[in-house]
Amino acid sequence: MSSSGTVARRKAPLVVAVTSGKGGVGKTNLCVNLGVEFVNHGKRTLIIDGDLGLANVDILFNIRPKFNFSHLISGEKTIEEVITNGPGGIRILPAASGISAMADLKPEEQSQVVAQLETLSDKYDIILIDTAAGISSHVLYFASAASYIIIIATPEPTSLADAYAIIKVLNRQYAVKRFQLVVNQAASEQNALSVYQTLCDIADNFIEVAIDFLGFMPRDEKVHEAVNSQVPFVEKFPSSGASRELKKIAAELLKKRDQVPDNLFLWNRLAE
Repeated sequence: MSSSGTVARRKAPLVVAVTSGKGGVGKTNLCVNLGVEFVNHGKRTLIIDGDLGLANVDILFNIRPKFNFSHLISGEKTIEEVITNGPGGIRILPAASGISAMADLKPEEQSQVVAQLETLSDKYDIILIDTAAGISSHVLYFASAASYIIIIATPEPTSLADAYAIIKVLNRQYAVKRFQLVVNQAASEQNALSVYQTLCDIADNFIEVAIDFLGFMPRDEKVHEAVNSQVPFVEKFPSSGASRELKKIAAELLKKRDQVPDNLFLWNRLAE
């Protein structure tokens, strides 16, 4: 308790959505490895698999959850019953294939799920939301709940175009003003910064947003080896180039946690 006799309020969790306009750019892999790195820093970390159509987080961790998001939406299980343990103490809210998008739920169902999500506010230091790719309703739904939105893009022109598309939609429909960019499969840091500048130039011509360069992930065969073995690369190859850059990104996000306001948890925005 504090000196005034009131219970000290725990700092609000850092909620980070990891999303992309295009599939296959390494979004889930980044999310999983960030989660492992945060746990290694002693942070209570939860990964929400927000790709309600294709569950991938559990595959990369090589686990088989007993329950998933569908059991939460149906009311069969509480959120604590659905959340499962992953390697090293990380916690995971698994997705499932073929369930309705959250934004398409009936109002009473939506309120029930939001109420469950609200209970997480004092249980975790960091919550990572691995969204699906694209601009479907549930991608926007999950991304709008985050303190920070990480956009993953590669140097390919199609990836850049799709990254701009999701930034534009989130800006216009949810008034999101700031984004974090991670360039994956970059040939070098200079290559990544060039991609970042190109995206900024495109955005500046049409919308008013701020895009921060959070970091980059190099092309690294160790990443593919780790995925094939279903072990996060930051654990399997901690000295690899990918792991070194991943740790820099994690460090930047940990700094941002100090900037999260101690106010109401963000899930209430989903019910509005």
